[in-house]
Amino acid sequence: MATLARIAAARARWGASHSTHSTRNLFSKKGPVQQSKLRTALYTTSFALGAGLFAVYYFDARSAIHRYILTPLLRYVVDAETGHKIAVKVLRSGLGPRDPLQDDNRLRFQARPCSIGVGKILIFCLVW
Repeated sequence: MATLARIAAARARWGASHSTHSTRNLFSKKGPVQQSKLRTALYTTSFALGAGLFAVYYFDARSAIHRYILTPLLRYVVDAETGHKIAVKVLRSGLGPRDPLQDDNRLRFQARPCSIGVGKILIFCLVW
């Protein structure tokens, strides 16, 4: 009962302007802030550009985020076997980084089967 009396006394002190259904924000006594359409458009554009630039940076295999952030974080959070499974799934899904440059022609080779002896052993001979 004492609590109800305190609430009634507080309402009487505040008057009608301070109703329980006010449109105040959590930490201020002002009403909701009206944002301009220009500000909203600028925020949306900057977010879209930032997300696009981050995606370009993420998909580059030579970016430092893979070496210094994602790989150590994965090693710290999960054990080696689970980290390997996660990495294989990410690469299989196509979300892994890609090397933007073509490989040098000196790295090309062909493998052709060579049989040795009478057995059924097949060895792949590398031909450069």
